[in-house]
Amino acid sequence: MRLYGIHDAWLNPDEGIYYSMTVWRDSAQFWEEVAANAHPPLYYLMLRGIASWTPDFTVLRLLSVASGVLAVVGVYVLARALFVPATSVDEPDADPTAWTESQAARFRGVTAALLAALFVALAPGQVTISQIMRPYAFLVAMLSFGLGGLVLWLRGPSWPALLLHVTCTALALLTHYSAFLIAPTMVVVVLHAILTGRLRGTRLVATIAAACVSLAIVVALYFWHLRPRLLGSALEAQALDGDGWLAPFLIDSPLDLWTHTKGFVSFLVGRALEFAALLFVLAGVAVACVRRDLRTLLVLGTMWGTAVVFAVLGKYPFGASRHSLWLTPVIALAFGRGATGLLTRRPAVSAVVAVALVGCVFFGERLDTLTNFGVPPRVIVGEQPVPRSSIARFASLQSEIERENGFVLTDMQSYYTLLPLYERSRETASIGANTEWLRFQWGRREVDVAWRWQLSPLAHDYGQPQHIAYLVDARDTAVSDGPRLGDAQDAILLWAGWPSVGPIALAQANEALPEERRFVLSAFQVPGITAYRVRLDALLAAMRR
Repeated sequence: MRLYGIHDAWLNPDEGIYYSMTVWRDSAQFWEEVAANAHPPLYYLMLRGIASWTPDFTVLRLLSVASGVLAVVGVYVLARALFVPATSVDEPDADPTAWTESQAARFRGVTAALLAALFVALAPGQVTISQIMRPYAFLVAMLSFGLGGLVLWLRGPSWPALLLHVTCTALALLTHYSAFLIAPTMVVVVLHAILTGRLRGTRLVATIAAACVSLAIVVALYFWHLRPRLLGSALEAQALDGDGWLAPFLIDSPLDLWTHTKGFVSFLVGRALEFAALLFVLAGVAVACVRRDLRTLLVLGTMWGTAVVFAVLGKYPFGASRHSLWLTPVIALAFGRGATGLLTRRPAVSAVVAVALVGCVFFGERLDTLTNFGVPPRVIVGEQPVPRSSIARFASLQSEIERENGFVLTDMQSYYTLLPLYERSRETASIGANTEWLRFQWGRREVDVAWRWQLSPLAHDYGQPQHIAYLVDARDTAVSDGPRLGDAQDAILLWAGWPSVGPIALAQANEALPEERRFVLSAFQVPGITAYRVRLDALLAAMRR
């Protein structure tokens, strides 16, 4: 499933950021981009190791494919450690032809673990995230193995389990900062083992030593990367403040607890199946309560509660976002427990559950409307916005760009999306003051990139670095040699990647003008890529009116 169609999609803009770091020939440039990025360095180093063999981004995606498969195994290990009793002792005087209670409990535990793993294997969100060059599949795998190893170690003296915990937790911490959020859950699980008398003596000392390894990694990352590069930085503000791209996934009201939880389930399974999945997830929590499975409740409750607290504090997003994927084990574990509890041998219960599932699947959209309580659903952005076929159709325009003199104006997400087309020529790029823009040669044309996520023609962005007019003025002020951008007869405006308001707004502004003042000479549009050849002087005149 994770290999199917992996070659069909071109890079998405976020993959392009990873690709950019991976293919630098100069290792100093690689480390400069890693230090400026928002994540720890491990995943970039693994990609760079693969890229030393081949820079083909389809091959680079195989790391995520393998990680997605490992995540299935990791969730099974964690679920089995939580759900399956440590020992199975036959009950005295039991009918040898009948199952003992311990055997039945073991069967339920194994079944729940298999269903939790099956959820991760089949969930569309997990499949998709395993097909792109991002660290989240690897993160889910390492967190699941790390927490599973800890639970196994706390159940009994198993040094391989402790080694699994230490190694995988360390790898998770070095992969993504959301791994830090697993710490409260691990602390609660250890405290539970201490209070119940299962952890003492040598094993307690070994557990503390293992925690020191993770603590050392956290401290090192804090002083090397977090404090000097991220905390209080413009990057953090752009993500979480005001209209930042992660701000919609912060919690502002009690109602957000429901909508964001539902949104994350939607991210994993899709809108059509979200209520079927939620039915099992809520049932799983109920089953754990009925059976007094305190350890499972502590894991589920602490992970979910940690996500909620950090979202309330405005420190980390929670909802229909890949940044919440560290919570995948919560949904998978609850789903496995709930499915095992609901699908019983009692015909009446099974019939009711079957009818409820059919209703959830076929009427999910209507149910969603009824349960939003007026809160608009979060839009889940597709991870594969540019099909490879669009790049093939773009080849004709690319050849024009490379053989004609002139300029191309574009933005960050377009730059990263199309990076494989000019990955070597961009290595000679010159960068504007305060990194507001950069420029490089693409064939005979000069590419000028507004170093903001989206190039804007909108009036309310006028005077801002993302605006077309600002880019033209900033470039011409800084560059004294060669032709001026503002004097160019025509230029190509290029957008690629996720949908942008820029092309639509530009087309509308052009149509609103009299024929003699219109600035669009020609247009090119395929899924994921839009380009306009424009009379730049007429465009700038229209913007400055």
